[in-house]
Amino acid sequence: MKYIKPVVGKDVDNNESNHFSETYDKRFHTNIPVTFGQVFAPGDVPAGLSVKVNVGGNPLQTQVDDKATHPDGSLRHAVITAWLPALGAGQSLA
Repeated sequence: MKYIKPVVGKDVDNNESNHFSETYDKRFHTNIPVTFGQVFAPGDVPAGLSVKVNVGGNPLQTQVDDKATHPDGSLRHAVITAWLPALGAGQSLA
């Protein structure tokens, strides 16, 4: 199983709540969009910085839609979409 974990700059520790699982059918898929919401503690994503998604140390194309900020300007909530380059037939993503 692989985890998709949003990170700021380089890898940071996130809790287990952002892990999810998805299994696709018997066809090979490419450019699969994966969208999820993520909350951040004050200061986790300082104003002016964004979030990227890595899988196995490889960066994915990512779109981050900021939804709310903390009083200090840091990101509080975002909807994140990342595109998986490929997922094999019957392969599970976790």
